[in-house]
Formats: sequence, structure tokens, C-alpha cells
Amino acid sequence: MKAVIQRVSQASVTINNEKIADINLGLLILVGIEDADSTEDIDWLTAKISQLRIFDDENEVMKK
Repeated sequence: MKAVIQRVSQASVTINNEKIADINLGLLILVGIEDADSTEDIDWLTAKISQLRIFDDENEVMKK
């Protein structure tokens, strides 16, 4: 299982020239999962991603 995480000011998903979703400030996460990955692997990765501190707080320190 692999994940590529990028902070973005905006992002969108377009399929067959139709916009499916979009966000403003946030995270763009591309995830690759294979048959050998278990639900425990998925739980571990989602917990790790949800606890990342990659956004600046009011003092411009990455704590959020």
C-alpha cells in the first residue's frame, strides 16, 4: 500500500470531462491498495494520515 499526500490550495477530480468533486485548502491524497493489503493495513494508514501535523497554526508552526 502506498499513499502520496500533498497540501493543496485547491484540487478537483474530473472523470470523462465531468467534475466529480473539488476542495479548497486541504489535502490531496492518492492511495494505491493491492489485494495483499489487509483491513489492518488500511486502518494503520488512515490513522497515520489523520494524525499528520502539516498545517500551520496561528504562529505559523506546523501543528495542525
